[in-house]
Amino acid sequence: MAARALSCLWKEYSRILIREKALSSVNCARNASKKAAGSTKNQGKNKKGKHLGIKRREGEDVIPGTILVRQRGYKYHPGVNVGVGRDHTLFALSEGMVQFKRELLDPYPWGLGRKGPLHERKFVHVLEKDPKGSPDLVLVRHPLDTMKSASSYS
Repeated sequence: MAARALSCLWKEYSRILIREKALSSVNCARNASKKAAGSTKNQGKNKKGKHLGIKRREGEDVIPGTILVRQRGYKYHPGVNVGVGRDHTLFALSEGMVQFKRELLDPYPWGLGRKGPLHERKFVHVLEKDPKGSPDLVLVRHPLDTMKSASSYS
Protein backbone atom coordinates (compact mmCIF):
# COMPACT_ATOMS: atom_id res chain seq x y z
CA MET A 1 0.00 0.00 0.00
CA ALA A 2 2.84 2.38 0.86
CA ALA A 3 4.51 1.59 -2.45
CA ARG A 4 1.33 2.46 -4.32
CA ALA A 5 1.06 5.79 -2.49
CA LEU A 6 4.70 6.60 -3.35
CA SER A 7 4.15 5.86 -7.03
CA CYS A 8 1.11 8.15 -7.08
CA LEU A 9 3.09 10.92 -5.44
CA TRP A 10 5.92 10.43 -7.93
CA LYS A 11 3.53 10.68 -10.91
CA GLU A 12 2.03 13.89 -9.56
CA TYR A 13 5.49 15.36 -8.93
CA SER A 14 6.63 14.53 -12.46
CA ARG A 15 3.50 16.20 -13.95
CA ILE A 16 4.26 19.38 -12.03
CA LEU A 17 7.86 19.34 -13.26
CA ILE A 18 6.78 18.89 -16.87
CA ARG A 19 4.37 21.86 -16.61
CA GLU A 20 7.09 24.08 -15.10
CA LYS A 21 9.58 23.11 -17.83
CA ALA A 22 7.04 23.90 -20.53
CA LEU A 23 6.47 27.33 -19.05
CA SER A 24 10.16 28.05 -18.47
CA SER A 25 11.21 27.05 -22.01
CA VAL A 26 9.14 29.89 -23.40
CA ASN A 27 11.05 32.48 -21.34
CA CYS A 28 14.69 31.35 -21.83
CA ALA A 29 17.00 31.49 -24.86
CA ARG A 30 19.67 28.92 -25.72
CA ASN A 31 23.27 30.12 -25.49
CA ALA A 32 26.01 29.15 -27.92
CA SER A 33 28.31 26.36 -26.74
CA LYS A 34 31.31 27.73 -28.71
CA LYS A 35 32.44 31.30 -28.99
CA ALA A 36 32.57 33.21 -32.27
CA ALA A 37 35.40 32.84 -34.81
CA GLY A 38 37.74 35.13 -32.86
CA SER A 39 38.19 32.65 -30.04
CA THR A 40 41.54 30.85 -29.82
CA LYS A 41 39.79 27.81 -28.35
CA ASN A 42 38.32 26.98 -31.76
CA GLN A 43 41.48 27.56 -33.77
CA GLY A 44 45.16 26.67 -33.71
CA LYS A 45 45.25 23.53 -35.82
CA ASN A 46 46.91 25.05 -38.88
CA LYS A 47 50.49 25.72 -37.78
CA LYS A 48 53.42 26.29 -40.07
CA GLY A 49 56.13 23.61 -40.34
CA LYS A 50 59.32 23.86 -38.29
CA HIS A 51 61.68 22.90 -41.15
CA LEU A 52 63.36 20.10 -39.22
CA GLY A 53 65.62 17.45 -40.75
CA ILE A 54 68.99 16.94 -42.39
CA LYS A 55 70.35 20.11 -44.01
CA ARG A 56 73.68 18.79 -45.38
CA ARG A 57 74.04 15.31 -46.88
CA GLU A 58 76.95 12.89 -46.56
CA GLY A 59 79.98 13.87 -48.63
CA GLU A 60 79.14 17.59 -48.82
CA ASP A 61 81.85 20.11 -47.97
CA VAL A 62 81.00 22.46 -45.09
CA ILE A 63 82.57 25.44 -43.36
CA PRO A 64 82.46 26.22 -39.61
CA GLY A 65 78.98 27.20 -38.43
CA THR A 66 77.10 25.35 -41.18
CA ILE A 67 73.91 23.74 -39.85
CA LEU A 68 73.99 20.00 -40.47
CA VAL A 69 70.78 18.77 -38.78
CA ARG A 70 67.80 20.51 -37.16
CA GLN A 71 65.97 18.21 -34.76
CA ARG A 72 63.94 17.87 -31.57
CA GLY A 73 65.84 15.63 -29.17
CA TYR A 74 68.82 13.54 -30.25
CA LYS A 75 67.83 11.56 -33.33
CA TYR A 76 71.38 12.25 -34.53
CA HIS A 77 74.24 12.61 -32.03
CA PRO A 78 77.23 14.98 -32.40
CA GLY A 79 80.45 13.36 -33.54
CA VAL A 80 83.93 14.65 -34.37
CA ASN A 81 84.06 18.43 -35.10
CA VAL A 82 80.29 18.82 -34.57
CA GLY A 83 78.69 21.15 -32.02
CA VAL A 84 75.21 21.21 -30.47
CA GLY A 85 72.88 24.20 -30.16
CA ARG A 86 70.27 24.87 -27.46
CA ASP A 87 67.51 23.30 -29.57
CA HIS A 88 69.64 20.19 -30.38
CA THR A 89 70.75 21.63 -33.73
CA LEU A 90 74.00 20.04 -34.96
CA PHE A 91 76.50 22.36 -36.66
CA ALA A 92 80.03 22.11 -38.03
CA LEU A 93 82.94 23.29 -35.86
CA SER A 94 85.59 23.04 -38.57
CA GLU A 95 85.91 22.93 -42.33
CA GLY A 96 85.60 19.50 -43.85
CA MET A 97 83.33 16.83 -45.28
CA VAL A 98 80.11 15.52 -43.65
CA GLN A 99 79.90 11.85 -42.67
CA PHE A 100 76.91 10.01 -41.15
CA LYS A 101 77.73 6.86 -39.23
CA ARG A 102 75.86 4.29 -37.12
CA GLU A 103 77.78 3.12 -34.08
CA LEU A 104 77.08 0.59 -31.35
CA LEU A 105 77.51 1.94 -27.83
CA ASP A 106 77.80 0.19 -24.50
CA PRO A 107 74.84 1.28 -22.34
CA TYR A 108 77.08 1.34 -19.24
CA PRO A 109 80.44 2.81 -20.36
CA TRP A 110 81.54 3.41 -16.76
CA GLY A 111 81.58 -0.32 -16.11
CA LEU A 112 80.57 -1.34 -12.59
CA GLY A 113 80.09 -4.89 -13.79
CA ARG A 114 76.77 -4.19 -15.51
CA LYS A 115 76.02 -5.76 -18.84
CA GLY A 116 73.30 -4.77 -21.25
CA PRO A 117 72.38 -4.78 -24.92
CA LEU A 118 74.38 -2.50 -27.18
CA HIS A 119 72.59 0.66 -28.30
CA GLU A 120 72.78 1.79 -31.91
CA ARG A 121 73.24 5.54 -32.32
CA LYS A 122 73.46 7.71 -35.43
CA PHE A 123 76.39 10.13 -35.36
CA VAL A 124 77.27 13.06 -37.60
CA HIS A 125 81.00 13.76 -38.10
CA VAL A 126 82.86 16.46 -40.01
CA LEU A 127 86.11 14.99 -41.32
CA GLU A 128 88.78 17.66 -41.70
CA LYS A 129 90.56 18.07 -45.00
CA ASP A 130 94.35 18.23 -45.16
CA PRO A 131 95.30 21.91 -44.82
CA LYS A 132 98.01 21.58 -47.49
CA GLY A 133 95.93 19.48 -49.86
CA SER A 134 97.26 16.19 -51.14
CA PRO A 135 100.97 15.70 -50.35
CA ASP A 136 103.46 15.64 -53.23
CA LEU A 137 105.56 12.53 -53.70
CA VAL A 138 109.12 13.11 -52.50
CA LEU A 139 112.01 10.74 -53.09
CA VAL A 140 113.35 9.83 -49.65
CA ARG A 141 116.55 7.83 -49.24
CA HIS A 142 117.32 5.60 -46.33
CA PRO A 143 120.19 6.92 -44.10
CA LEU A 144 122.25 3.76 -44.69
CA ASP A 145 121.94 4.19 -48.45
CA THR A 146 123.36 7.70 -48.22
CA MET A 147 126.32 6.46 -46.16
CA LYS A 148 127.11 3.73 -48.73
CA SER A 149 126.97 6.17 -51.60
CA ALA A 150 129.20 8.65 -49.73
CA SER A 151 131.84 5.95 -48.93
CA SER A 152 131.95 4.75 -52.55
CA TYR A 153 133.07 8.18 -53.72
CA SER A 154 136.10 8.31 -51.46
